[in-house]
Amino acid sequence: MNYDLKDPAGHPATVENASPYEAYRGECLTVLSEVAVSRVRAASDGIRAIVSILMQREVDTSCQEDGLKLSSITTTGLLSALVCCADFAEGHAVGDGAGHTKRFDCNESDHWGIYHAAGAAGEATKPNKATKAGG
Repeated sequence: MNYDLKDPAGHPATVENASPYEAYRGECLTVLSEVAVSRVRAASDGIRAIVSILMQREVDTSCQEDGLKLSSITTTGLLSALVCCADFAEGHAVGDGAGHTKRFDCNESDHWGIYHAAGAAGEATKPNKATKAGG
């Protein structure tokens, strides 16, 4: 989907998607097991931990304090681990989760039935407004 927009100066600017997420919408629907969800969450925690270490090193370096110092080999290792965590999480998101995920392409007949069932299940788990309000 193309969006024809204007930049602040009024010049045309064509972007492919309205947001970075639009590029991935409509590819597939993936159902994750409890094991897959815990693995994705662990990979996300790993990404956050590595980013925190690298950010602390940058802060210490910019403040010229004696702080966290990392060798280039350590930094390269952390960056490689970061990529591994991201690749692992993405693999689960697209249905490559070693038997713990199921991918449904958007043209499969089961896709919309599962999509709507998941939406209905999500709505069923939301707190009732009357109950939440005490009534």
